[in-house]
Amino acid sequence: MLLQLLAPLQRSLHPVRVHLAAFALLLACDPHTAGEGREPEPEPEVTTRAAEALASDLDSRVVTYIEQYGRRWPTFRFHGAVLVARGDRVAVDRAFGLADILSGVSNEPGTVFRVGTLSAQLTATATMRLVESGVLSLQDPVSRHLPGWPGGDTITLEHLLGHRSGIPNYTDDLAFERWKKAPHTLEATLECFRGDPLEFEPGSDTAPSNSNYVLLGAVLEATTGLPYEQVVAQQVLEPLGLEHTHYALSAEPQAVGMTYHEDDYLEVVHGVHLTSFGPAGGWLSTTGDLLRLSRGLARGRLLSARNVKQMHGLLDSGLGYGWAPTELAGHAAVSWPGVIDGFNGAVVYVPEDDTTIIVLSNSEVVPAGRLVDDIATLIYDDELTRREEALEAPVPIEDQLSAVGRYVPTRGTEEALAAADADADVIHEVFVRRDGDHLVFEVPQHGRKRMYPERKGQFFFKDGAQTRAQVILRADRSALLVLEAGEGELRLIRVADDAPATR
Repeated sequence: MLLQLLAPLQRSLHPVRVHLAAFALLLACDPHTAGEGREPEPEPEVTTRAAEALASDLDSRVVTYIEQYGRRWPTFRFHGAVLVARGDRVAVDRAFGLADILSGVSNEPGTVFRVGTLSAQLTATATMRLVESGVLSLQDPVSRHLPGWPGGDTITLEHLLGHRSGIPNYTDDLAFERWKKAPHTLEATLECFRGDPLEFEPGSDTAPSNSNYVLLGAVLEATTGLPYEQVVAQQVLEPLGLEHTHYALSAEPQAVGMTYHEDDYLEVVHGVHLTSFGPAGGWLSTTGDLLRLSRGLARGRLLSARNVKQMHGLLDSGLGYGWAPTELAGHAAVSWPGVIDGFNGAVVYVPEDDTTIIVLSNSEVVPAGRLVDDIATLIYDDELTRREEALEAPVPIEDQLSAVGRYVPTRGTEEALAAADADADVIHEVFVRRDGDHLVFEVPQHGRKRMYPERKGQFFFKDGAQTRAQVILRADRSALLVLEAGEGELRLIRVADDAPATR
């Protein structure tokens, strides 16, 4: 999609979300019951591959790989922690960069991070524990536990767990940007979307919405009579010994989140209260505790084997519950991202050989999903292309101005984008403008990004995808703008060369 290629160029307004493309969230599946009324199944066997230890030099190769970030672009240094394990053996347990850029405190393997949307794994596991014990049923309508909830007669707990309820995502509302700056109760958060019209009939489609997991948290409270965080503690934290996992306004020392400023520096994210995200994104944890959670599920310490597969999304062609099927370096895996202001993370589990890869970062700059993919390449393919960060060339601004103008996608680009994703956001125009002594690339309503000259007519963007832009001038004074990121390419044609400067 155009926005996927330009994702590093846009400044997201809604940081707690699950990415559609990454987890195929548009797949719809039929309502189902996960193991209700069944005898617990034995713990699933791990294949003999699990006995093969990870390479002895994996730790040094992971360190070498991660240290490539920021060699030339200091703001792209990785700040966070990485853990890789197979079976009971931890092969990589490392920390990088700063936990607090203002005080200079370094990250450590045990540093506590905001895990954002990874909170769904805790909420879903607690819910499934109560399902397995018979306290709840996946087919329970929401109204059974929250009488009077709008549409509660047709929305089931299974719909909430699998993002199939149709309830709009309350964190997508523009008002949320201001609202999240203060602490809020779970009851107040429910009022953010109570009564909002459904986007589709429950069970007929799949769309990520943090509202689903906030509502699940309210169900857990109503059913048990306990605060949500106590339910999760009883059902998940205590059985697995997750001593460094905390909810919302914890006084536990923790990493400070950072985001990228368009002037090429990291700025601290202030005033974002985790209670605003509630059961959908309000937890803090460590790589070690997330490994214990992944292991606890995989080894049947919390749920039956069938219910674990249901959570992982391996019994249907849709999402799991806080997990989603994916492929990693040619191997079937399950994963989920952790996204929230100033932080990003990812957890991947490969059932075939009992391998877990966890990345938590207190910066939005380096995408954890990319690190997980690349670490998997080191594990399974053994070779990884060296990351090379481009160097800015001393091209005078006067020699860059031939790129300025208003551009629209070529017909071929439009057709290719439509064929790839009919539901993608449509980009009608983009601008290249002068901003003082440099150029900026601007996507209206989505953001702007500085363009760094690599040579005359060629530019690069400082982003995780290492996006490049080439301006091809034609004899008729028109121009073609070619954007490249990885294997993706987009072509835009200039329709006006008088885009006003930003300053």
